Amino acid sequence: HRVENGAMLNIIADTKTEFVKAKKVGLNIDEAVSLLNKSRDNLQRGNFPEAVKFAKESRALVEKSLEKHRDIQYPVQECVKVIRLAEALGADVQDLEGKLAVAKQLYRHSQLEQSATHFHELLDLARKTAYGKAAESYELAEKSLTLARKTVGDVPEAEEKLRVARELLEKDELAKSVSM
Repeated sequence: HRVENGAMLNIIADTKTEFVKAKKVGLNIDEAVSLLNKSRDNLQRGNFPEAVKFAKESRALVEKSLEKHRDIQYPVQECVKVIRLAEALGADVQDLEGKLAVAKQLYRHSQLEQSATHFHELLDLARKTAYGKAAESYELAEKSLTLARKTVGDVPEAEEKLRVARELLEKDELAKSVSM
């Protein structure tokens, strides 16, 4: 029994490390805690196979939640960045901000799959909004260049900047495109 208890304590100790990580990032781990309590109860009754089973299920549940959390981190950060870009380009981002708040609320309530879907959809919408504003800026610059050609003739430096802006726009380097 000593070897079994020692192995079980190692499993629980490893699981505790994952629990601490999950709690630190604000994940709901109530179900995993319940499984770990079942594991402890079975260990106290001497039912080692059931204790190991529940401990492993508990750890797997926490690891899955942490993995989903990591998968969401990039879209969250990217959403905020693209919304700020769209705002800097002159877009009305009130609707995007509202959708961001909903996605964050889902995330805080550990509805990770729903929040991931919201973040991905929001990221798509924010990119389209930012691209639309950048395209508007490009069109205005193009009209200004046409007017300049009619007024003063060739303007090679401006034409080159507009060409580079177009290439940047096509590469989705929106901020650089607009700054040209």
